[in-house]
Amino acid sequence: MTTLRENLDNAVTAALRAANEERKQTLRLVQAAIKQIEVDTRATITEGDILQIFQKEIKALQETAADAEKANRPLLLAQAHARMAILQEFLPAQLDRDQIAALVVAAIAQTGAAGKRQMGAVMKVLLPQVQGRADAKLVSSIVSELLP
Repeated sequence: MTTLRENLDNAVTAALRAANEERKQTLRLVQAAIKQIEVDTRATITEGDILQIFQKEIKALQETAADAEKANRPLLLAQAHARMAILQEFLPAQLDRDQIAALVVAAIAQTGAAGKRQMGAVMKVLLPQVQGRADAKLVSSIVSELLP
C-alpha cells in the first residue's frame, strides 16, 4: 500500500506531465509545508502529520473562499473551491454526524465520563480515531451535546 506522501509525489508528477498548473501549484504547496516541518523539526513526518497539513490547507482555503464570497470575488472563490477539491482527494472518507455520534457514545462508555468535566478524557480517546476523517470542532460539539 502506498503512503500518503507517495500518493502526493505521484500526483505532482502526473500534474507536471499533464501540464495542469492549478493542480501542480496546489500540491506543491502541501509538499513545501511538509518539507518545512521536516526541516524545522529535523525529523521525518508521519502520515498523521501529513493529514493535519492537508486539513490545515483546506481550512485556510475555506477561509479564503468565505472572504472571497464576502468581497464578491467569484474568480477567487472558484479557485479556492477548485483547490479544496484537489486537496480533499487525499483525505480519507469523512465521517457523517451519526457515525461521529456513535464513536462519541462508545468513547463515553469507555472512559466512564459522567459529565462535561470529563470531556477532555473523552476527546483524548476520540481524536485518534477520527483524525483526518472529521473536524475536531464538530467532534467537540457532539461530545458536548452527548455528555450530561
